[in-house]
Amino acid sequence: MSLARHLSRLLLIGLGVLPSATASAEVVRVNVTSRRPLLGGRIFGRTGAYELILGTIDYAVDPASPHNSIIVDLDVAPRNAAGRVEFSGDVMILRPVDASHGNGITLIDVVNRGGRTVLGTFNLATGGGDLSSPAEVGDGLLLERGYTIVFLGWEFDVATGLKLRVPTAPGIKGIAHGLYVAADTGRPIVFSDLNGYTPVDAGASSTTLTVRKGANGMATAVPRESWQLAGNTVTLAAPAQPGRWYELSYAAVNPPIAGLGFAAVRDVAAWTKSSKNALARSTSVLAYGNSQCGRFLRDFLYEGFNTDETNHQALDAVFANVAGASRI
Repeated sequence: MSLARHLSRLLLIGLGVLPSATASAEVVRVNVTSRRPLLGGRIFGRTGAYELILGTIDYAVDPASPHNSIIVDLDVAPRNAAGRVEFSGDVMILRPVDASHGNGITLIDVVNRGGRTVLGTFNLATGGGDLSSPAEVGDGLLLERGYTIVFLGWEFDVATGLKLRVPTAPGIKGIAHGLYVAADTGRPIVFSDLNGYTPVDAGASSTTLTVRKGANGMATAVPRESWQLAGNTVTLAAPAQPGRWYELSYAAVNPPIAGLGFAAVRDVAAWTKSSKNALARSTSVLAYGNSQCGRFLRDFLYEGFNTDETNHQALDAVFANVAGASRI
């Protein structure tokens, strides 16, 4: 049995053992930017044709809710007239044109660094693209079985693909740390994990850069006069040393409220089951996360995000694939 079909069986089993729930979601609106027949109306087994919907989702969460209290700095975020914190994110939805031919299950793809994962895993599809070619859709396994698939942005710091746009915490300061393993001698070095973390003073003497041989090597300070910092980018006077581990540390201000990514997944899951107007209407919701996204889903459960603001269950099953033993 192929890996994709083995995992498909696990999906079906997992969804059968957990109860579904109805809930009031904190999805304010879905802004559809485009919709079109998938692959020109291709028929996928008994499910029939699918349509592809692209757009953004506007969210608003209650900072006073105990279900949101664990989100760091949410209490200082800007609020709207109703006292809620607003944010938005990208979404793609694949759904049967005739909903009655679907299986009533929504599968949320917790995208990895903005890129889709479930079609590659279960449909043997190629990565990337706009789903305009058969190779990008794959062999149709999930579609023939009637799943609605929601590809959801949850990361604020990705450069491309599906992302989340979150507010910052005004006036909050802290130390930001970033790690970069040099693959070549190229300059400059971009610490992608620090995208969105603005230095208080890029030229401060307290800003440090160290280098070491491997994860367990002894860290050595890189002389401050031999490099410059601009945003999350370091420019070295000398070439980087391939294979070396560079670690950057600086005081940052107005950090993005990254924890809202958990709320986005929670509230979309609740929305699909509670809203009569949901574009991904379903009775059960499964989330799939691969690698770091599997670790994200572990934290999602461990930190209590599977209960929404109205005390209803959001996800009915979680599939954390090749995620190791750690969390996010």
